[in-house]
Amino acid sequence: MPLATNPTINRVFTALSRVQTPKALATINTSPATARPHMWAQAVIDSPLHGVSAATPLVIDVDAGLVNYHW
Repeated sequence: MPLATNPTINRVFTALSRVQTPKALATINTSPATARPHMWAQAVIDSPLHGVSAATPLVIDVDAGLVNYHW
């Protein structure tokens, strides 16, 4: 499944942000959350959740000082 490049995504979001309607803004805010599970489902073995269960939990080590998250 091909994914759009960052410049393409930026152009789409820029165009949608100029509309300023509640529906367009809601779409901008919910699109990543909608696409993320589908993308990771396609990743199968490369997904960070591959093989995660109660017996083998996902462990995230965040003791590295500064954690920067940007979406």
